Amino acid sequence: METVKRIYYRESGRGIGQTFWWNRASQTIRAEDEENRLTAPGERILTQDDLAFMDMWMKKYDLVAWETYPESVHEMLEGTDWTLEVTTNKQIICISKSNVYPPGWRNIRDALYRFFTSQASQEGQR
Repeated sequence: METVKRIYYRESGRGIGQTFWWNRASQTIRAEDEENRLTAPGERILTQDDLAFMDMWMKKYDLVAWETYPESVHEMLEGTDWTLEVTTNKQIICISKSNVYPPGWRNIRDALYRFFTSQASQEGQR
C-alpha cells in the first residue's frame, strides 16, 4: 500500500457540509463546517499518536481502492455526497460518490471528525 501524504475530504447533504484537510508533512488537520456540527473547527497540530491512529485506519482500509467501489443501484434523493482526494507518494486519486459507503468509510470519516468534536457530539451524529 502506498503512503498517504495528504487527504482532502468533503461530505455534504443538501449542498452544505464539512471539509477536512489532513497533511502528513505539516502534521496538521484543518476543518471547515457549514452546518455547525463541529464543536471546534479550524486547524490542529497532530501528535505522533494522532498520525499513528490515522495510519492504522488508512492501512486497514485502502483509501485508493475506494475509487473502484461500485456506485449505488438505489436512487436516493437525500443522503450523503462525499469527495475524497488522496495524495500518495505515487499518485493523486479523486473520488466522488453519493450514497455509497466503501468498507471503512465510516471509520475514516469518524477519525477525521474526532479531531473537531467532543465524544458526546460524535454520538449524536450517528
